[in-house]
Amino acid sequence: MKKELLKKLGQAPLYMEIEEALRQGEGRISVSGLSPTDEVFFYLELQARLGRPLCVVKEEGEGESLALLLQEWIGEGAAFLPKRNLLPYRTMVRSHEDKYRRLDILSRLLRGEISILLMGEEAWLDRYGAPEVFRKKILELSEGMEVSRDELLSTFSSMGYQKEATLELQGQYAVRGDIVDIFPVAQENPLRLDFFGDTLERIKIFDLEEQRTLSELPGFTLAPAGEFLPEPGSLEKGAALLLDSLPEAGRESLLEEELVLLSQGIYGEESERFFPAFTEGIYGIRDYFQTPPALVLADYGDLRIRAGAYWQEMQEDYREGEAQGLIHPLQREAFHPPAYLEEGCGSPVFYTSEFQRFEEGPLALEYGRKAIPPFRNDLTAFLRESRRLLEEGVSLWLLGSTPEKAASLEKLARDMKLEGDLHILSATLEESFLLPEPGVALIGEKDIYGLAKKAPGVKKVRKLNPFIDIKPGDYVVHEEYGIALYKGMESKEILGQYRDYLNLEFAGTGRLFLPVENMDVVEKYIGGEGHRPKLSNLSNNEWRKTKERVRISVSEIAKDLLALYSQRKLATGHAYTPDGPDHQDFAARFPYVETEDQAKAIEDVRQDMEKAQPMDRVVIGDVGYGKTEVALRAAFKAVMDGKQVAVLSPTTVLSQQHYRTFAARFEGLPFRIGLLNRFVGRKEQQEVLQGLADGTIDILIGTHRILSKDIAFRDLGLLVIDEEQKFGVAHKEKIKNLKHSIDCLVLSATPIPRTLHMALAGVRDLSVIETAPKERHPVQTYVLEHEENIIRKAILKELKREGQVFYVYNRVETMEARYGQLTRLVPEARIAMAHGQMDEKTLEARMMAFLEGEVDLLLCTTIIENGLDIRNANTLIVEEADRLGLSQIYQLKGRVGRSSRLAYAYFLFHKARALTENARKRLKAIRELTELGSGFKIAMLDLEIRGAGNLLGREQHGHMLTVGFDLYCKILEDEVNRLAREGGEESQRRGVELDLDLPAYLPDTYVGDVETKTEIYKKLASLGSTEELLLLLEEVRDRFGKLPSEAENLFRLGEVRLLAQASHLEKVRREKNTYILTPRKGWYTLEDLQRIRLKFKGRVFFRDRDMVLLENQLYLLEFFLKELAAMKG
Repeated sequence: MKKELLKKLGQAPLYMEIEEALRQGEGRISVSGLSPTDEVFFYLELQARLGRPLCVVKEEGEGESLALLLQEWIGEGAAFLPKRNLLPYRTMVRSHEDKYRRLDILSRLLRGEISILLMGEEAWLDRYGAPEVFRKKILELSEGMEVSRDELLSTFSSMGYQKEATLELQGQYAVRGDIVDIFPVAQENPLRLDFFGDTLERIKIFDLEEQRTLSELPGFTLAPAGEFLPEPGSLEKGAALLLDSLPEAGRESLLEEELVLLSQGIYGEESERFFPAFTEGIYGIRDYFQTPPALVLADYGDLRIRAGAYWQEMQEDYREGEAQGLIHPLQREAFHPPAYLEEGCGSPVFYTSEFQRFEEGPLALEYGRKAIPPFRNDLTAFLRESRRLLEEGVSLWLLGSTPEKAASLEKLARDMKLEGDLHILSATLEESFLLPEPGVALIGEKDIYGLAKKAPGVKKVRKLNPFIDIKPGDYVVHEEYGIALYKGMESKEILGQYRDYLNLEFAGTGRLFLPVENMDVVEKYIGGEGHRPKLSNLSNNEWRKTKERVRISVSEIAKDLLALYSQRKLATGHAYTPDGPDHQDFAARFPYVETEDQAKAIEDVRQDMEKAQPMDRVVIGDVGYGKTEVALRAAFKAVMDGKQVAVLSPTTVLSQQHYRTFAARFEGLPFRIGLLNRFVGRKEQQEVLQGLADGTIDILIGTHRILSKDIAFRDLGLLVIDEEQKFGVAHKEKIKNLKHSIDCLVLSATPIPRTLHMALAGVRDLSVIETAPKERHPVQTYVLEHEENIIRKAILKELKREGQVFYVYNRVETMEARYGQLTRLVPEARIAMAHGQMDEKTLEARMMAFLEGEVDLLLCTTIIENGLDIRNANTLIVEEADRLGLSQIYQLKGRVGRSSRLAYAYFLFHKARALTENARKRLKAIRELTELGSGFKIAMLDLEIRGAGNLLGREQHGHMLTVGFDLYCKILEDEVNRLAREGGEESQRRGVELDLDLPAYLPDTYVGDVETKTEIYKKLASLGSTEELLLLLEEVRDRFGKLPSEAENLFRLGEVRLLAQASHLEKVRREKNTYILTPRKGWYTLEDLQRIRLKFKGRVFFRDRDMVLLENQLYLLEFFLKELAAMKG
């Protein structure tokens, strides 16, 4: 049906005029009257008519949006090319997402896979290396191809891929035996290449987290992981050129040191900025097309001005950098001059605009469309206009942004009895219009109802793996023996059997070799960033005393939790009426398609509210992930039943933000919203209080002022709390009293640990939103030396696009002096200071001024770590970043990049100060934070511990540090279970000790990498079901091939462990020709033992606490354990 619509639109006279002009030799054609919606259809038809690709240069943000709309029609045939974002200065680290997108696009252009390429003027003016050199770096892989594996690995390295033990990020590859894993740039999942000798047998796409095959491919085209990969000999030649032409200002500087290293063949990613010196010839993006493209310059007048300003700015930057010895003059050749916008592009060139007409120069044509005014939910007007168009013989197309919306429009047309040349289509339409010739009208859902859903296109967010890698040198916690230092894994032969053991070092000379099959009793010690625990002593019982102290302390929490749970179960609240058409209409006003997580959270809340039992639910998700919409749906449901809603925020600034959001979503509805915070005058406050009491105010938003004694609701039904952990003890007590019998919804951006929530299961319901909106861009991150010139340029770059800047300076005592320096450095900027030692009123006033756009740059401490959602602030500059913790860096980076605008983060360190090893690692980890690698997991775990500390209080946080986070959660969960069972001893989650005298391990010839071995052993020891065991078995087979007998034994022991856990055993061991099974205390009654004796007469007898099975075959032990598990299940 889409083809039919495009065919009709393509009959417009404009296209015949263009073809005629081209036949007459006209090379420059102007087309005006094109709105962004028209551009989609114009470019599609123009490309089809010309039979060659289009290269469209347009304002960057608009170009990216237009590319998404075009992809609805031609899929991957349309693409947006991001600008290079290559700083001219030396950077230790920069983020890779946009770089990899560019590399993927260059590769696809050379293969002729892109028919419409959009970009901003900066990307168009970027210079490129030779297309033929780049083409050589593209690798075609196919099943059955003969290729030397060693040569292939060498090729991967020459393509810019980094060899790692295990894959984590794009641009890496890993080798294990006959299997090679590689993570192609700009791809969601990595590839697994399975070799037999020098034959590539299979190419598989696999899931990085689960390690399981998703699908197989007959072939794959691998793009390089670097844009400028010097050819043999060109590096030394280019370095010599750079050194010979280095000006005096650059002599005896870090720049010269770097060039000397280049001359020695040492080339790193930061050397890419010198590419003009070692690249033969300089090219433009158009040279990468298989067929010469037609060029489209959109809004040419503005484009030319922006390109000129960009060029001038670059020239000034480079002149200053050269004078300071930071930039080499040859680096200027990385850009084309603005004249390149039109020069040498060949013909034809099209100039498009909405209003501007060219009076002279290019041939000027008019698109000739007429706008159809929006109906804004006036269905009578829509019906009248639709009937008129259909009666006039116009082909009418109604477009819904999703298949569901299209079906809704189809129903609407049926109900209205619209007849004639009518079509319904699922596609996005930004603006409705009529083309009088050939008589086609398009009306979108946005103009019918007032809003259109934006496609979610949810990004895949890698979920946190709870089994963090344990590496030699890490602190670990053994449940029975305490805190130790992990020294590594060792293979030992004991009594003729080879096994792998964890080498654990305790205090003094204490040492323990733990068989890997018992690894479930060990966890990595997690106790907060910077905390070094005390090693336990094996020769005394101090660890047992420590655990007992923690258990006694935790017992009080467990009792309170169970009392709270019982009270909540008994309480009776209001059961809300099921959703009806009004609720659906309110949901339809949300301008985005809900992400899967968000939709689930909304449904969870709906179900909670329709029960008589009061809701107590926590919704967790980062700022901008859609938590507020969950609260809005709940608030609407409450007010529709005549109930009032209170929304409680920890700060005045956040309460103002919530008020604006609620006012916008409830606009035009018969509900009144009130606000109470420090910025609301006394008279207005009295009006709000009166409205609450008489019920004329339906929703109240405010700070802790809401908890004051003079607040009296007529009929409060729902309390929404934003970041509950940020309220003090007194406020929490008032909240507890307030929410006793009403529904309560807590929103939190602090990641609270899942393990802790397992321990608190049933006390509070939990919804987690982990998927980010599609329009979020990754933050462009740079780590570089502190230079005032760089700081000035970064600030001016943001101010130029009318944005705002966070400037983090974490020294309160010298902040005034830094404020003075910045005002002299950037006199164009309005600067304000904010730090935690200010009085509350001043701090709030400064924050509000920044929020309202009255301040361009906020000079602040890490006080901005969490809470603020300022979408216009998209540049972050952090001084002395090497002094900050990894989690602090992650949270600070989260302050920018919250809108569809590209954000920048600059982490600076002082070159005069030598970096510590830890600081260097931390700064390098910033890239991993950007790309959701292992650094992200570590930072998130650190944040989770903070969240746990806030949740549990100072005393419990101290206990958590003594035993480690994971064991603390286990003790708490066991205590809750023990009290709930009233007298049971322990939960069945405890580990099982196995000693079955079997060679059960992963041989080095099968899995050679120690880290990978540890990962598999850890997964195996932590399995919770037979299904998980089979999935892991499938994963290992998939990754490493057929299992040797030792590995098969390891998995059989895994099954024995699961069966022993289900049978409530604490130990299973082999002794000569028998198996000895030790049950847990309190789980087996005399009646149970009698039944076992009768069922296995002559094969089982009892000795003290133990059961002795008179068998020596493993399969008979498994059969016996299955019978026990069935009996106790």
